[in-house]
Amino acid sequence: MGDDGVAYRIDANPRLEFLRSIGLENDPFATPVAEQELDPQQIPPRFYSYFISPSFEKFPHDQDLFRMLRASNHAFIYGVPGSGKTTLRLTLEADCRTRPDQTLVVTHNLGADLQQPLSADQHRQQIARALALDLFVQIVEQFESLEFSKTSDPVANLRQIFALSECRLSSVVSRILENPHPNFPAGLGAYWSLINRPAVRYVPSSQRLFDLLTAARPTDDPTDRLCPPDTETKEPMSVGWDIAKEWGFTRMLVLVDGVDARKRTIEWMMALIEPLLQMLADWSQQGIFAKFFLPLELQKAVQDRLANLHLEYIEDRIVWDKEALRALLRERFHTARSRKEDFDSVAGEGLEGKLDHLILESAEGVPRRLLQIVSGLIDAHVARAPKEDKFTLLDWNTLRQDWLFEPPPPRGIE
Repeated sequence: MGDDGVAYRIDANPRLEFLRSIGLENDPFATPVAEQELDPQQIPPRFYSYFISPSFEKFPHDQDLFRMLRASNHAFIYGVPGSGKTTLRLTLEADCRTRPDQTLVVTHNLGADLQQPLSADQHRQQIARALALDLFVQIVEQFESLEFSKTSDPVANLRQIFALSECRLSSVVSRILENPHPNFPAGLGAYWSLINRPAVRYVPSSQRLFDLLTAARPTDDPTDRLCPPDTETKEPMSVGWDIAKEWGFTRMLVLVDGVDARKRTIEWMMALIEPLLQMLADWSQQGIFAKFFLPLELQKAVQDRLANLHLEYIEDRIVWDKEALRALLRERFHTARSRKEDFDSVAGEGLEGKLDHLILESAEGVPRRLLQIVSGLIDAHVARAPKEDKFTLLDWNTLRQDWLFEPPPPRGIE
């Protein structure tokens, strides 16, 4: 209560309050970056309800996109920055984990601050560690339905997974054993954020799982240490895949992303993925299939390289027309439980009947840019007149003047 007798909300968020005033229950435009939209407290995360399948140059519109991407083949998806490659990768992963069919999905994200491209052995080591993390997650998520090999020891098997992860699973296992029935919407899935994995559904615990993890977890006894899997005769990735098959997985999808995170030169990016391209023929024989999410400028170089490998694969390029972008905006309005479907319904002085056209034209076919424009417009309006329920030309011009993202700024009124 203030000195004037008026009660003030300390946690008031002017932006969110404005959005609520125009009929949105939450902020579906808060960030244009896929990974930042994954909220571990939401199950399923709202991020997945935002997903709109983009158009492709070759993939037919009436076909199930994820069925094609989950097929037993290597795939190369190209797109400009912000076109939704990572969103598609994350949604493909979620599809595999929520509709299990004995497929293990492993993320090989090359977005780290690499000083030089990885060698073939370094790729295998990194994939082996990621395999251990993703395998553990998917074992726990599917625990009651998986059929473990009757000729193997599940305790010893889990210990091999822990060792292959190079202690990265220690914190997750500790949290599960300390609190096996967490009061979170995601259940045990709330712990996946400790290893940088998204929760995609509620994950129940069970006494059988608890007993197995308790038996597999090393004690403080110095003689009870994890022994690394035998990698002298087989590479770590192959060892990990053999472990996965004992849990009933019959094929593995390796999702390759983040290739352009450090440098965007064709030379650097091709050097980064070249060792992986060399592995693809051998992977096919093992039931391992790579799904690449690559910048558009690599398409010709990759095509030329694959021509020499005589490899079967599918490829396509993400494209966004105005109707697809319009559907993206409409879906975000719906996700925020709004009766509105566009921005023309909240367009005021100087923007009447023009706002949606301006936003879509200024996006230039890039979803990330579209969301940057919308978010910037909201911020400009809230800074000027948070109590008004209409955007005006002044808000649009402020957005253009303060544009901090990739040029050019949004278009002006003609």
